[in-house]
Amino acid sequence: LGQRIDVLGAAVFLAALAAGGALARLVAGTAVDAGLGPEHERIFGAGPGAALVLAAGGALVGLGTALADGCSTGHGLTGSARLQPGSLLSTASFLASAVLVSLLAGGWAS
Repeated sequence: LGQRIDVLGAAVFLAALAAGGALARLVAGTAVDAGLGPEHERIFGAGPGAALVLAAGGALVGLGTALADGCSTGHGLTGSARLQPGSLLSTASFLASAVLVSLLAGGWAS
């Protein structure tokens, strides 16, 4: 798979990712702000609690990726196309979890 990215490479990647998002907002003519939007605040609130929710979500995604031996896109596109049983099961689990979380988060009440 190639060499592992060092810490500096990962930091540059994250900084470029944030800069790219800010540049896209500026080109589109919308203000660059640190808020996550009214819908996120409606569901999770604002402030440190909302940041904690995001951090926990990121940690769960990372854990799931490690446990499933790959990401949802890899399993869904590559593994499922090759009819790999593990990928088919993983993709079904990812989709079912996404539906359940969206319902629990209040998506049905909109």
